[in-house]
Amino acid sequence: MQTVSSFTELPTAPSVFALYGGVGAGLYVAYAASAPSLRARVTQLLVKRNQDLTSGKTAVSLNPDQVTELRWWEHPSFAKREALEAATLVSLEALDPALRSPTTLSQGARRIHYRPKFRKDMAALVTGPPTGAWRIPSLSEALAAIATLEQRVTALEQESS
Repeated sequence: MQTVSSFTELPTAPSVFALYGGVGAGLYVAYAASAPSLRARVTQLLVKRNQDLTSGKTAVSLNPDQVTELRWWEHPSFAKREALEAATLVSLEALDPALRSPTTLSQGARRIHYRPKFRKDMAALVTGPPTGAWRIPSLSEALAAIATLEQRVTALEQESS
């Protein structure tokens, strides 16, 4: 499993992903979806927050500040858009997230989704170990890291003077 420490380290590969809220025994799937580029989609959701899902413009939305973890799954079949769409629906069924975006499947994705072997393989994929994970730091952890960096910069500046 790949573990990353920043969204800039996220892969650009097509992926099915889940955003988690809570910690420890209280960890739950807040949202599950797919993306042709994992990094681009996570940037939209958690950094730019320019999606209806995170903008607060809908009755139910995702609060990016409460997201504690991201897990994602990659599969060779995701190179085909229809397979990625079909895998999204399987992930919603298997992970049962608290929040779901409306999912409209293309005709090709519907055909793939209803294949028993595909459904079984994708359910096993998303309920098994993820391809990668990112534990998202809390605000206090991020502020502590910034303070540490500021101290290191100050020390380097003093050494060079």
